Amino acid sequence: MKISHKVFTSYILVSLFIFLVTGGTAYFIARQAIENRILNQLSAISRIQKNRIEELMRQNQDRMNLITSRTQLRMSLSSYLYDPKPEHLEKIHRILNDAQKSIRDIFMIEVVSMDGKVSISSGKTSSTKPQQNGTPATQTTWKTGDLVFYTNSLNQLTVVFSSALYLDNQPIGRLVL
Repeated sequence: MKISHKVFTSYILVSLFIFLVTGGTAYFIARQAIENRILNQLSAISRIQKNRIEELMRQNQDRMNLITSRTQLRMSLSSYLYDPKPEHLEKIHRILNDAQKSIRDIFMIEVVSMDGKVSISSGKTSSTKPQQNGTPATQTTWKTGDLVFYTNSLNQLTVVFSSALYLDNQPIGRLVL
């Protein structure tokens, strides 16, 4: 074998080794950069979604506070529980309908007595305990109310928010959005 052939072969081998090391290093650096970028984007999306959920919860809390602060609703419920006359029930029903009309994305507003026997909703008047369609996925307490997340057979999520109704610092029922 000629010396020029040996030099050429060794040059090719050294060059190939350098290219492999450089390519491998570049691959790992690029992979790490892509992973970091994806992780940063997912973290940003996660923060945005967390802020959206917290804002939705604050919005629902404000809505709940607006409805539970209606003195006529609480007084009418107390009167109905003490003396179940249809006039009291109609007044509660009218107050709930008015409240629901001002809140477009709330499907139903319901008032349930503390014993769960009396139920008045913005959609209709009934005397049964409220039933939710689907399976409760999780339940948690948030600020002054309870949150229950339901999923139906199509895996669609429904959030039910409830809070106690008080009159003279005595619980008289629960409001369910």
